[in-house]
Amino acid sequence: MDRRCIAGAEGRGAYGAGTIIRWSCRGGWYFVVTIAGAGLFAWVPFTHAARRLRTPARTRQAITYGAATVVLAVLIGVTPTDADGDPVGV
Repeated sequence: MDRRCIAGAEGRGAYGAGTIIRWSCRGGWYFVVTIAGAGLFAWVPFTHAARRLRTPARTRQAITYGAATVVLAVLIGVTPTDADGDPVGV
């Protein structure tokens, strides 16, 4: 564990009794990125996990989420609009 991730008293146990692991090192930033990006950056945590874990399953998930984001962006971009610029659909 990176020392920048640990805050608190030293003691017994893997990281010490009473040791507090910072929320950003526990993956709290995953939630922030996904919510702040309105879901458009949901692929970033998967890419991070794939790079850290180096497993084929995580790499496939990262590629899948990235591709889905691109597809959604393209579909939003090609949505037909009327003369006022409002989306037209069913």
